[in-house]
Amino acid sequence: MPQLKIILTAHVRERAVSRGIDEEEIKRIVTNPIEEVFDKENFNYKCYGQAMDHYTKQTCYLMVVHSGKFNNSVTVITSMWIYPRRLKFYGFSKV
Repeated sequence: MPQLKIILTAHVRERAVSRGIDEEEIKRIVTNPIEEVFDKENFNYKCYGQAMDHYTKQTCYLMVVHSGKFNNSVTVITSMWIYPRRLKFYGFSKV
């Protein structure tokens, strides 16, 4: 199976820097999430995993919003640190 091509938009790159998120962590979570859901209202996908927050040096939950995995590529829209209770708000059930 071909490797998934992960495209990071300028927006996600800017937000990653300002939020202390490593781009490699974003890519890892997109390819191997704890859970992934489709957001019918915004017509995008959300996934999450655990990652190291470089500011606090603690493992936290990181949610990544993307366009969906089609033709072996995915465009990442944004990423953010998130509390477990907020994951449930976005429709995740494996929290």
